[in-house]
Amino acid sequence: MNDSYDIERAKKLVTIGKTIRLISLLVEVLIIVLYHLEILTSQIAMLLSLALVPWIKHIFALIYPEVASWDEDEHWKTDESKKLWEETHIRIWERWHMLVQVLVMLYLLLTLKIEAQTSQGFKTIAIITVAAFIIMVLIGCIRIKGENKVSQVIHYGMTMLAVIGVTVVTVCYCLSGPEIHEECTYVSGSYEGGNRNHLIPDYYVTVQLKDFTRYKCNVTPRLYDNIRNKNLVVCRRNGPLGIEYLHVHEL
Repeated sequence: MNDSYDIERAKKLVTIGKTIRLISLLVEVLIIVLYHLEILTSQIAMLLSLALVPWIKHIFALIYPEVASWDEDEHWKTDESKKLWEETHIRIWERWHMLVQVLVMLYLLLTLKIEAQTSQGFKTIAIITVAAFIIMVLIGCIRIKGENKVSQVIHYGMTMLAVIGVTVVTVCYCLSGPEIHEECTYVSGSYEGGNRNHLIPDYYVTVQLKDFTRYKCNVTPRLYDNIRNKNLVVCRRNGPLGIEYLHVHEL
């Protein structure tokens, strides 16, 4: 970027990119707040928004790879070159941004862990994820520029693996049909974790379905408490390509 026009153009793109990144983060946080205040009442809309909004900044970075940096390497040798580089490039994962985005993704994952429990079709989800990942990596290899291209592609690939995995699970769940509630009978409850190797415990309940088969389901700690005294139902959703979701909740 020796030409003054290229430098000014890069600075404008960086400003746009940082604005997009900030707005997308604020939107994600706002969606969570509105959902818990029951202003946004659709869980499907909340989940889908949290999964798709982050793609805006990733697509921007692929459209304008000359100003995007996916890795954490230093790209300058002097203070002057550092200043120019920071004015003409945007880090996709700055520390403060990474912290907020990871917290939002953790919230999304914990919600999907309970709501989108797959009883059938896990292999289908895995195949779609791998196929989408390969396509996005190929796009990244073509679009990402710079001397440190290998390092950037590796960081880009790790980002895509996480983002695509969450997106595929969320979209498949959101494309599933309406909830079908079925009666079930409580059999037993158990939990795992709560130690150094597994800090956050997982709570499970085993129920007997109408066809007399037993199903072990991950539940929230709130539901697990005094579960014997609660009326339980199985919530079934039929998703695309033979995927089936099953989870237990209180009637």
